[in-house]
Amino acid sequence: MARLLILKGEMLCIAHGVFEGYDRQGPFVANEDIDVNALMDAEIGSSAEPLVVEAIMRNIAARLLNRGVISELPCRNVYLGSFGELEIKEEDLQSDGEEY
Repeated sequence: MARLLILKGEMLCIAHGVFEGYDRQGPFVANEDIDVNALMDAEIGSSAEPLVVEAIMRNIAARLLNRGVISELPCRNVYLGSFGELEIKEEDLQSDGEEY
């Protein structure tokens, strides 16, 4: 696995999962250099239990925010629709996809 370094000041989003389990959080800005591989090694440790790893991946953004490693950036979230139907609206992802 290649090393992934995020440098202080870089913008990033954090994503994990596939299909219906896909989750993307952000955008954020790095308040310090982040070695993503070392960070995840430290967070996961020796756990190979998929449910534990999933929970860590799901909560890593909140943990980094709480530690001051990253900060949220304001952004507008635009939903275009699905299944070939336009349904243009603005979403507030912080409140589980409810409209503004």
